[in-house]
Amino acid sequence: MTSRRLLTVLALSAIHSLLSITAHAQGSLTPPGAPAPTMKTLDQVEARTPVDATHTPGDGDSLFVISQSGSYYLTGSITGVAAKHGIKITAPYVTLDLGGFTLTGIAGSLSGIQVPGATPGLAISNGTVAGWKSHGIAATQADDSIYEYLHLQNNGTVNGSHSGLTGGGNCLLRDCTFENNAGNGLTLLTGCSVASCYAWQNAGTGVNLGAKCMARSVQCRKNTLLGLNTGAGSLISSCEALDNEATGITAGEGSLVFATRSTGNKFYGIFTGQGCRVADCTSYGNGTTTTHTGILTGAQCQVSGCIANFNTGDGVRTGAQCRVTDVIARTNGNGVAGRGIVTGIRSTVSGSTVTGHGANGILVAGDCIVRRCRADANGGISAAHGIHSTGSGSLIEDNTTSSNTGYGILCDGGAGADTIVRNVSTSNATGNYSPASGTQFGPLQAPNTATSPFANF
Repeated sequence: MTSRRLLTVLALSAIHSLLSITAHAQGSLTPPGAPAPTMKTLDQVEARTPVDATHTPGDGDSLFVISQSGSYYLTGSITGVAAKHGIKITAPYVTLDLGGFTLTGIAGSLSGIQVPGATPGLAISNGTVAGWKSHGIAATQADDSIYEYLHLQNNGTVNGSHSGLTGGGNCLLRDCTFENNAGNGLTLLTGCSVASCYAWQNAGTGVNLGAKCMARSVQCRKNTLLGLNTGAGSLISSCEALDNEATGITAGEGSLVFATRSTGNKFYGIFTGQGCRVADCTSYGNGTTTTHTGILTGAQCQVSGCIANFNTGDGVRTGAQCRVTDVIARTNGNGVAGRGIVTGIRSTVSGSTVTGHGANGILVAGDCIVRRCRADANGGISAAHGIHSTGSGSLIEDNTTSSNTGYGILCDGGAGADTIVRNVSTSNATGNYSPASGTQFGPLQAPNTATSPFANF
């Protein structure tokens, strides 16, 4: 009886516990409301303002005016009106995204984008500016600016005075094209960098840069004046100048021109000031007269690893105190008057090959060194020489000359004027050496019986 009563009490206690747990409050089942947004709006990520009559109203000379720093974008293409610019920017640090749209000028319109004052830090990208009757983009005082993915076409009306884009100093420009503008395709000031751009059929110079600039992978073709021009202390790398009406590539003093090709230009292929280096370049088929040289440099320059072929004047011509190494020059002067390599006084020519020129293969002035060169088959309608020294005090050593229509090696100073040793000269029409003796001339010997370490053969 006692056990039965105990079991009954325990059973009732368990049921009470279960009922207490089940009846415990669980909270409201009514939803709290719609979930709040967890992502930022576009304006919170990057506040941008559309270019339109509401947000950027124009003034007396412009359709639209951007007067506050910030980020702006086009919502559609813009067509110009007479006597007005398309967009005028009067504030610094403006980013303008053209959004793939076009600013199109009409007769009597001004510039597509006008920046009238000192407004640094602009960034303009992603669109076309075409048909404006002044500049496409006029931003000469906008230093420290960026331009990318732009197409500037058919801007300007006065040959030589209106550019596709004219900018300030310390600018970055990449992936742009400049086509059929009435002046230069592109004009920038000091300290700028231009990469992966194309300038074609502009009425001025294709790309015109100031001092201390860098041009990389730029092609300039069929421009009325120069192809690519830079000021002093600049770098030109992996560029091309093709079929321009004047000189293909020009660089100011102290510049480096590297891995660049200049072909079919009407004046010089590559032209530099003093103190420059021209390395691993090709100059082919440039010039219209015998004064137009493939590669022409000032004094104290180095030309190395270059090819200069089929130019109407000389292949390579330098000023005084220059070094020309590992150059190939072939058939310059159209077989009439061109020379392979010409240098000023106190210069060095080494490791180079000159063949098939109308005039001399290598021509040097006084106090020069010509070493380890080959000069063959030079001379056209008149006798010409493989190596010709016009001064005195030069060293002509370890060269090979053959089949030239004049002398293999000719030194105008006569016996004792130049040192001529260890050369091989054969089958030249007028003679192999002149002079062929003297205190500074290594004795003429046969290779199999030579006894002098300075012997000429």
